[in-house]
Order: sequence, then C-alpha cells, then structure tokens
Amino acid sequence: MDNRLKSILGTVFDLPADEIDDETSPGNVGLWDSLNHLRIITEIEKAFQIRVSQKEIREMVTFGKIREVVGRHLSLKTVE
Repeated sequence: MDNRLKSILGTVFDLPADEIDDETSPGNVGLWDSLNHLRIITEIEKAFQIRVSQKEIREMVTFGKIREVVGRHLSLKTVE
C-alpha cells in the first residue's frame, strides 16, 4: 500500500518516492494545493477502489494521515 500511495503522490507532485514520508504535507510540498489535493484523492479512490468521505478528505493532510485513512478503508473491505 505504501508504495502505491507514494507513487500517486510522487506523480502528482513530481517527487521521488524516497522523499515522501509521514510528514509530507502541504507545508513542505509547494505543489500541494487544493486542486492537487483533489487529484490525490481521486487517484487513491481509483487505485484502491474506495470512496473517501468529505471529513476524511479534510483529514488527509499528511502522507501519514493518508496512509491511515486508506488502511482503514482497506481493512473494512476485507471484513465485508
């Protein structure tokens, strides 16, 4: 999951995966604006076949939080 998420963020922000860590956020990535945030969400939803709520979208402001939200969705999918 981490590699896929890093690939998505790396593509959107033109960053190498090894530069993306739990603290990667709009505060330290110049291209992380509202439009690119929505691009990230859309790509994550497609890649993992999940739907993220508006509340979760607002929470997903670091790579660590993104991983947490996606992990929660994936664990729910395996239970269903």
